[in-house]
Amino acid sequence: MRIYPLDALRGIAAVSVMLFHLTYWVTPYRTEFAFPYGHFGVELFFMISGFVIFMTLGKVDNVQDFIASRVGCLYPAFWAGAILTCSLCTLIETVDPSIKAWGGSFADLPINLTMLEDN
Repeated sequence: MRIYPLDALRGIAAVSVMLFHLTYWVTPYRTEFAFPYGHFGVELFFMISGFVIFMTLGKVDNVQDFIASRVGCLYPAFWAGAILTCSLCTLIETVDPSIKAWGGSFADLPINLTMLEDN
């Protein structure tokens, strides 16, 4: 069952986070526009995700199906985002070594693809 108002809220949350990140990097140097409310998008997205997870629980018969459903939803997008981010940051640092867009390298990518943290 698709709840379209939730999709709209998810889109608003994603755009607010994107605007925050875009203006966070650009504002001090290139524009007067700033969007400091991106953290509200993150919080809204987590609230929606919690609701959707409970909806998913009603559709599965066992824990294995639930885990497979979550992994199938999360990992492909996460992998695409991680690979794209690593590629773009490496390209930016190659073009202009004075910009440190990312402190990692492609050697760090395999462990990053697991979603494990080093803290």
